[in-house]
Amino acid sequence: KIYFEDSQQQLKSTKEAVNMLRKENKELKKSLRSIQEEKKSDKENVHGSIQDAELHQLETKVVNARKNLDTLKHFNDQSAASIQSAREKLKDVDLIKPDVLDLDPGLARKIRMLENRLDKSMIKYNEAQAIRKTYEQ
Repeated sequence: KIYFEDSQQQLKSTKEAVNMLRKENKELKKSLRSIQEEKKSDKENVHGSIQDAELHQLETKVVNARKNLDTLKHFNDQSAASIQSAREKLKDVDLIKPDVLDLDPGLARKIRMLENRLDKSMIKYNEAQAIRKTYEQ
């Protein structure tokens, strides 16, 4: 009977120890889970800030590209206006050209020089148009 009571006492103390360890295990699991969730949220915050930085960088590049595009458009518009005025002057010169060329060879030379300058500005205008089309695409 003493052996039985002693074994019952041991069994009871063992069960209490097991229950206590189970409770402790549950508490440790809860704390571990909360720590893991904190780490996960910290990683997401760090990842989110990296994405924000990349997004900001890309937005800056877009803004710079748009500024460049606006500058090129402005240059293109100015070139088109100057070419238009040069064309109008050329029309005026073409009307007077046959009479004046016969009278003054120095003036004929100056007209050829102006025509050459006009051709150069037309080439620049066409290059600007090509660049504008490239940016618009």
